[in-house]
Amino acid sequence: MRSSFSISLLYHAYVYLEFLILACTIYILAPICFVAEVEKVVIGAVWVRDMDDYGHVEEGIPSFAISLYKEYRGYGIGTELMKKMLKELKVRGYRKASLSVQKANYAVSMYKKLGFEIVDENGEEYIMVNKL
Repeated sequence: MRSSFSISLLYHAYVYLEFLILACTIYILAPICFVAEVEKVVIGAVWVRDMDDYGHVEEGIPSFAISLYKEYRGYGIGTELMKKMLKELKVRGYRKASLSVQKANYAVSMYKKLGFEIVDENGEEYIMVNKL
């Protein structure tokens, strides 16, 4: 019994360290980040950054990135993360936010419901902007 407890603690410590590394990396690249947790385990995150990436439309407009474990999709968690970030951006004085999403991604409809509009597209992706 003691060895399984030790293994469990080591596993949780390892997962926690992985998360700390991820969180530090996200913070360095993206100073605004929110995470979703279930039973003290991070299951998703949303962050923005102002850099020339796929969703970049112009200087001073942050672009979104969001990630959620597959088993937690479809419960509104991603939507709530996005809403929280949109609200935070507005509070901080941003007037727009952008993102890039593959055309086949089911999240396109969620982004549209949140006020994002398609402003450009290429063969596989939409570039979308939300006027905050």
